[in-house]
Amino acid sequence: YFGKLFWAGQTWDSRVPFMKKTLCEELDNFKELRKYRILEIGCWAGQSSVIWAKILKESGKKGRVYCLDFWRSFPGLPKQIQWAFSHDIIFKLFIYNIKTAGVDDFIDILRGNSNDFSSVFKKDFFDFIYIDGGHDFSQVSSDIQNYLPLLRSGGILCGDDLELQLHEVCEDVALKNSNIWTMIYDPKTSKAYHPGVTLAVGKYLGVVLSQNGFWHIKK
Repeated sequence: YFGKLFWAGQTWDSRVPFMKKTLCEELDNFKELRKYRILEIGCWAGQSSVIWAKILKESGKKGRVYCLDFWRSFPGLPKQIQWAFSHDIIFKLFIYNIKTAGVDDFIDILRGNSNDFSSVFKKDFFDFIYIDGGHDFSQVSSDIQNYLPLLRSGGILCGDDLELQLHEVCEDVALKNSNIWTMIYDPKTSKAYHPGVTLAVGKYLGVVLSQNGFWHIKK
């Protein structure tokens, strides 16, 4: 179930083709005999998790998708979503979705804060890292800084919700709203975007390839 209830459908349809194309191309070029390792930071009900795992499964190659999320409430959420987290409903929905999709045997679940898990893995461990956790500047920055060293050279770092890049927006307005996770309107472009994502990606990675909000860069 990836419908509107409990915000289960987190992945925009317009971004899915670019997500699939990016991973498919990487898998086509992966010639090593070992397992292909994907890390997803921020999973919610598992919509993007299922996308990654299905592609990996259908590729016929060995691999794992490590799904990292704390599946608990955070400030600013509507009461309905807070209630769902308090009853562990969204985590249970994640489990239901990956099992129903037939990809649970390709997924390892890591439940906790992403800030606490980067020390678990060795340098260059992952081939593909997708960042879609907390969207405030502090959290996106931490995820980029903590996990980029865990990505092998030539691997893909990507993420969600980069509607506008730093050079496209009014930076002063973005900075004033850097601590929020929701979207704001940019006075320069009159478009909605996530300021925390824009600032963190711009500061630590510069200009990246971005298509309908899905961004990616090769290390």
